[in-house]
Amino acid sequence: MKHTQRLSRSFSLVEIVIALGVIALVISGIMGLIPASLKAFRNSNEQSGGANLLNALADSVRGAETADGINFSWIYNGVTNIYVISGPTVTSRWEGSNSLTVQGLGTPTLLDKQLLAVVVVTPPSTLQKEGSALISVAWPASSGALWNSSSQQWSHADGSATIGIRFLPRRSPP
Repeated sequence: MKHTQRLSRSFSLVEIVIALGVIALVISGIMGLIPASLKAFRNSNEQSGGANLLNALADSVRGAETADGINFSWIYNGVTNIYVISGPTVTSRWEGSNSLTVQGLGTPTLLDKQLLAVVVVTPPSTLQKEGSALISVAWPASSGALWNSSSQQWSHADGSATIGIRFLPRRSPP
């Protein structure tokens, strides 16, 4: 009688442990990238929201109108802001919790709550001259960002964006 020997082809315990170690190392490397990518995504989202907010505020300031030729008003998210020809510089500030919505929605979104905005309007001296405005947005609001009115910069903010605009006053259509 002949007995044939079968060779068993399988992995040894050492090979399995080494394979599991390599897999664990790769997975831990991938897991280490997740927080960094989430932070980059959040920062990108805040930058995009800040840019959209800058544009919306600039459009609102440029759209200021007057009926009497002296008192101008511009509206952002239902809040009326006023400046007077030859009047003092006017500073308006918004937070996500009080009437700041990038998309113009009735209630602030999570992104809105992360943004702060300041608009400093320097009115023109006459109806024929240009006025100027400095519009600045900072994020995140939770970091305790503070606006310094003398240096016109944010402190304690992870990011900010600022633009200056010039505008001509315009009368309301009759």
